[in-house]
Amino acid sequence: MSELTNYKYVRIGREDLHFFVGLDPFEKLNLLYTPFGFALGVLADSKEELLPVGLLVGTAAEEMLTVEWLGIDPDYRFQGLGEQLLVRVFDMARDVHVEQVAAVFPLEYGKEKLDGAKSYFAERLFTSGECIPADACYTLDTLWEKMGLQVEEDQQIPNLSLMTMAQRRACIKKLAAMDSALCIYTPGDVESAIDYDCSIVMTKDQKTAAALLVLNCRDVLMPVYYYAKSQKLGEELMQHALSAAMAKYGKGVKVFLMARQSESLAVRQRFLGDVEQEELWVAKVKDYTSTNRKNERGDRGKELIRLTEENVSEYANFLTEDVAENIHRMLYRGLVVTEEEVPIGGMVWELRHVSGDGPLESHIIWFMTGQEEAATMLFDAYGAMIAEDHVVKSTFTLPAKAGKAEKQMLKEAGFSVGLSEGDVIHARLSEIAKIPLIAGARISDEVHPLTLVSQRGFNNVIQRMISNGIYGRCEDLAHLPRSYFENDVSCYAEDDGVMIGLFLFHLRPSGRLEISLLGAIGQVGVKMLPQLMALATKSALEKYPPETEVVVDRHNYASLALGEKLFPSGFGVPIYTGERTEKEG
Repeated sequence: MSELTNYKYVRIGREDLHFFVGLDPFEKLNLLYTPFGFALGVLADSKEELLPVGLLVGTAAEEMLTVEWLGIDPDYRFQGLGEQLLVRVFDMARDVHVEQVAAVFPLEYGKEKLDGAKSYFAERLFTSGECIPADACYTLDTLWEKMGLQVEEDQQIPNLSLMTMAQRRACIKKLAAMDSALCIYTPGDVESAIDYDCSIVMTKDQKTAAALLVLNCRDVLMPVYYYAKSQKLGEELMQHALSAAMAKYGKGVKVFLMARQSESLAVRQRFLGDVEQEELWVAKVKDYTSTNRKNERGDRGKELIRLTEENVSEYANFLTEDVAENIHRMLYRGLVVTEEEVPIGGMVWELRHVSGDGPLESHIIWFMTGQEEAATMLFDAYGAMIAEDHVVKSTFTLPAKAGKAEKQMLKEAGFSVGLSEGDVIHARLSEIAKIPLIAGARISDEVHPLTLVSQRGFNNVIQRMISNGIYGRCEDLAHLPRSYFENDVSCYAEDDGVMIGLFLFHLRPSGRLEISLLGAIGQVGVKMLPQLMALATKSALEKYPPETEVVVDRHNYASLALGEKLFPSGFGVPIYTGERTEKEG
């Protein structure tokens, strides 16, 4: 057993996976590349570096969170680290109002290890067990052999890559309305992970006769939707899908069939026969009490709630919808304090410089409360959360109309507070259209609406922008789905078939249009910026009223210079701003 006692428990994102691969012998981390996967990790602080010593991988459904894998480095076992990870899953379940937490005890454990794990965790945390079908992972050639399929030369495969983006979305939405596990995800969530080359939809008389949607999870394929009207259509469907996968990836690619995902189980039972059984132990969240809950009550019944994608809609009116929508983004965090279930305070912040271009910062974008006790709860929890993220500096910007109480609370929390001109300029769409630089621009054939670019092309231009240090207002640009932007009013520029400019509009819930990114690569791209703005403005006027408010954020030197050129007399919204240095570690 290691003598280290300082541990950090963290939520693991896709960008952190390489740190934990050694703790994941059964490749469960691939679940993070699906819309329903999540992971938590334990880091041991050796004072010289943070060592990954524990891993929990789970899946989320509407009624249950399931722990799919739990592993602790042998040198760090018997210190309660696994139980603390499970404690945090129960806390997550409370936050998102899920009633049950389950843990799978995989067959791969081996009998001795399985019995020990069950006796330890079942006695402490889980109340009832049952046998369920086991997950399985096959190589493509093994599946091919088991199903007895034959390679057909030059066959026409009806995969989704043959469809336009609009046709794909219409197809996915149609399937989502059918009886399938796909129904628990939004079409946009699934769309970002679907392998269009290996996903098949067969129609007859303009109706769906058979369909198989496949996710690519870190080059491991996972079926998430299976439907066939007849046995013959089902066999033909699998023939097409596996042929496409074989042609694209080769026979060694792995296919993960998840038993608790009903479509994967249907594929297994239909084509592979009986499946092995493993044990699933379940606990009702309301019957479980933790002394380490994230949500803690103050002396007068106040409750601190960590905002998540699942619960933020409950507090959208309090936060404002424009603020609340950010909780769905990777780098945003938030807290709310309630009293008698009524929100009385809250805070939302963004992590910055995560890509490594500077010290990690936290920027508070919204803070409001009129009660000192609520403020204390918020700042205490905020401090703990940013410590987990290793933030070295906190900053904030709040509208100058913010109350005196909030400004005083920020000062008492150690922030400097000063009044200044903000980076944001508000303008009407009609005003932007009259700017000479935009009104006088001639739109060339190299500037196009974003709707004309394929998903792959969109991904490529985003990666080009990021590799050139162009993020716009979205440091999480690589993780935002295409649907986040207004595709029919956003646009791109190209030169000899290479994309060199991009203009992205985002429509806020309030109806305001936000310029999320305006970027160009090279001198030719810079010269095409007025054309991009002209086409975007023209398209926006065709879709939105002329009085639509546009938010222009002068977030760096280039955008500040552009803002001065476009709005020489424009003045940013007055704000209070400040910062404080955080304790490292």
